[in-house]
Amino acid sequence: GIATELTESAEMEIRDQGLDALSLSPSVASVASVAMPSAVRLCLLLPADVAPITPLGAGGITAGQGGLGSSTAGMTLFKPCIDLHDGQVKQIVGGSLSDSGAGLKTNFVASQPAEYFAGRYRADRLEGGHVIKLGPGNDEAAKRALAAWPDHLHIGGGIDIDSAQAWIEAGASKVIVTSWLFPAGRYSAERLLALGNRISRNRVVVDLSCRRRGDRWFVATDRWQTVTDFELTEVALKALATSCSEFLIHAADVEGLCNGIDQELVSALGRWSPIPCVYAGGGKAVEDLMLVDRLSNGRVDLTFGSALDLFGGTQVKYADCVAWNLAQAAHRR
Repeated sequence: GIATELTESAEMEIRDQGLDALSLSPSVASVASVAMPSAVRLCLLLPADVAPITPLGAGGITAGQGGLGSSTAGMTLFKPCIDLHDGQVKQIVGGSLSDSGAGLKTNFVASQPAEYFAGRYRADRLEGGHVIKLGPGNDEAAKRALAAWPDHLHIGGGIDIDSAQAWIEAGASKVIVTSWLFPAGRYSAERLLALGNRISRNRVVVDLSCRRRGDRWFVATDRWQTVTDFELTEVALKALATSCSEFLIHAADVEGLCNGIDQELVSALGRWSPIPCVYAGGGKAVEDLMLVDRLSNGRVDLTFGSALDLFGGTQVKYADCVAWNLAQAAHRR
């Protein structure tokens, strides 16, 4: 039945990826025994706070409230990133970026090249990751990353209508635009429409990285140094969504600090965004995947940066994030 298919699928995915469910963080992995007519015991990866699957008798099984099989279960996924600065993969404190480079706070500098990380994401089937060029000197590293997994990664950082097609041809599945859409700090709907007409709106991601002002959020451009008067609202997101296929939103005030996500922003994005949306900023524990899933009703995906062990962090295991996605993929089947 459906339970057998679900659990066997999850178990197969975990095994194929070389992940041992029992070696994952306790907060992510638990082994649920499923009582089947054949008395077969199957392993299913579940968040610790999700009720295990329980039998309903010969008629089939269901999941506990909030579980992977429930009607309210979300589909938040982990989305990977490759942040490039001076040609190297780095994790930096977002608010410390400046044109001069003075005051830059760097949390991590990778010894491996950008294509190494793209290869990891390819091996683990982590679709839709973003490669971000933070300033000049990153084009060659970005091209190597895209070549390692053509047509599966997004590219951002200094993209405009003249360079977009070249990046698509270099292997990007989508281009991410921000500052170019805000000449002199004012949003240009004409530019977004023109870009969509040039390369297809399905190839366009709008980066609405923002800074908080009280209980409101305003788009920040130019490496988050310039706060525009463009406020994130439901009306604004719906209007933008007609000319792009996805939003990427860094909460610049908490980016790189590993002190927790902006929960109110995530909740708002879940209510407001009519298209796929990826949030980044402040993630500090794998439980944040569950938190974002709950706050957004599964409508917002999450990126981890400095907290991830892949980038020298100690708070989030990359293997846990891969396992979370595998469990979600098994449920979708």
